Amino acid sequence: MSELRLNTDGHIIKFGADNDVSLTHVEDAGLLLNSTRKLQFNDATQFVQGTSATVLSIGATDEIDLTATAVDLNGTLDVSGNSQFNGTVTVGVNDTGKDVKLFGATASSHLLWDESADTLNLVASTLGVGAVGTKDLGAGIHIKTSDSSATANAAANELVIEANANSGISILSSTSTAGRIYFGDSGDDDIGQIRYNHDDNSMNFKVNALADSLKIHSNGMITKPLQPLFKVQQTGALSVADGHNLFSTGLTEAYDVNADVAANGQFTAPVDGYYQFSFTVLYKSMSTGGADDAVADNFVSSNLTETGARYGKLDDAILVDAFAQSHATTILFMDASDTCKIVHADGGTMAVETTALASHFEGHLLQ
Repeated sequence: MSELRLNTDGHIIKFGADNDVSLTHVEDAGLLLNSTRKLQFNDATQFVQGTSATVLSIGATDEIDLTATAVDLNGTLDVSGNSQFNGTVTVGVNDTGKDVKLFGATASSHLLWDESADTLNLVASTLGVGAVGTKDLGAGIHIKTSDSSATANAAANELVIEANANSGISILSSTSTAGRIYFGDSGDDDIGQIRYNHDDNSMNFKVNALADSLKIHSNGMITKPLQPLFKVQQTGALSVADGHNLFSTGLTEAYDVNADVAANGQFTAPVDGYYQFSFTVLYKSMSTGGADDAVADNFVSSNLTETGARYGKLDDAILVDAFAQSHATTILFMDASDTCKIVHADGGTMAVETTALASHFEGHLLQ
């Protein structure tokens, strides 16, 4: 076997007419190619080169193929072209993660996995979810499966869901819990709610941090637990002259859902709306004829006075043992804080019967 041996350290082999390429033996280390010369393979496009004192370059026409069970890279990695990974990409190890940051084309826009906070943050002016390039509506997140040709209202475009067909959101909960949509502000994180209770299959609505104000039961029936509704009954002695208020003293509340009736029997509207009122008064010790030969009881509200019941004494009254009944129903529009009461307008001084809850005043908000 033929051999070429250089048996002393530091030998230099020089190449070229002007010795421009040299290969130097570095004791106990290896071989040193001088300056920025290249070690080439096949042709000039495939090489290994010390481009500078700090940079090593590997060049190839099409591809550099590293084949190994593992490739260990110590240092930063700067990839200027497209990258494709045909296997799992793992950053960090279990319980010891690393930050991952993806920049967008807009200044400061990025997607960041923040290892220290253990959160995934999106900092961007818009986010599209769907086919590439389909984000075209809203200021926030646009989830689009197909183009509906619709636009998003600027007052509600932080989340837009679009399809050229049925579209929607599913809120899925267990059979014993509730699906919820909360509305909050700086003072209360759930001041308004829409809630579906799966335990009794009811839909509930809540406003202003109050109790549920509307409930749709599992059988489809609707109840409004806070809707103004009242009934007061005359249980104490009361005698009224012309112009005096009925139900002004001696009252018992049968119910007053929204606490809108004062102790003097006057109702105060909590909101603008149409209210239905009715009253029934049973008078006793009726006089007959004379100067006060007619009886009139009126609805008196902030907006108007309306004759409720009117009848002549003796001739038109329904007299049973000198008793007569006055009864009427009406619907009034009321602004918030308007009042309504029942006034004995005509008929002289009359006593109200209190037995058997025969005299009462009631009302409720229609709409």
